Amino acid sequence: MLQNQDPNRLQEKSVKDYFEEIAMTFDSYYKQEAETGGLIGKLAHLVFRKPAMACRYQAAFQLLGKLPDKHVLDVGCGSGIYSLEIVKRGGSAIGLDISSAMIDLANQNAQKLGIKDRCRFVLQDLKDFEPGAQTFHACIAIGFFDYIAPPQQAEVFARLLQLAKQDVIITFPKKWVPATFFRKIFFLKKKLDVYFFTKPEVMKLVGPGIQETTFYDCGSVWTVRFRKSL
Repeated sequence: MLQNQDPNRLQEKSVKDYFEEIAMTFDSYYKQEAETGGLIGKLAHLVFRKPAMACRYQAAFQLLGKLPDKHVLDVGCGSGIYSLEIVKRGGSAIGLDISSAMIDLANQNAQKLGIKDRCRFVLQDLKDFEPGAQTFHACIAIGFFDYIAPPQQAEVFARLLQLAKQDVIITFPKKWVPATFFRKIFFLKKKLDVYFFTKPEVMKLVGPGIQETTFYDCGSVWTVRFRKSL
């Protein structure tokens, strides 16, 4: 029966289940002492995940530039790490995620910081999101394309471009680095497909509507800004 199901829906369910599972420990990945569960997990975090996550965080905000009065769509927002920082830097944000546990956590984090009036978190898939009259100066998708299968990547990218007034910032895990092997083994156990990219594969997404593409090297990850032609 499973073999007759839509593989896209199966992947979406696997991603949702995974992030529901790790929601309560996710924020710790950005902290000094991550809740990684075991020696191997701790070593992988310290050697691969932590440096890449710290770098992509720094890179994303550098590429976003000045944030006062900017409205940003944070796709795959998780616990709201990026959305909340955008607000703290003077902007406003809407975060989308398919994990209800992550959205709950993001709302709790916003409540604790007292900034719920400048950010909103929505339990919804990107393909179903309708912005209405809202305009987004930029869209960010951090740790999002890791889980988008190749047949859907161009469509998802086009949707992000459609929603952004100027910049789309996306992270892409690299294909030929040591961290890839460990991530593949880890997610194989989770029965979750994860996708990795070469630079030419990233550049295949670039079409005539892109004025400039900026790569920021974060070790095992690229943080990339696609700037639209105005």
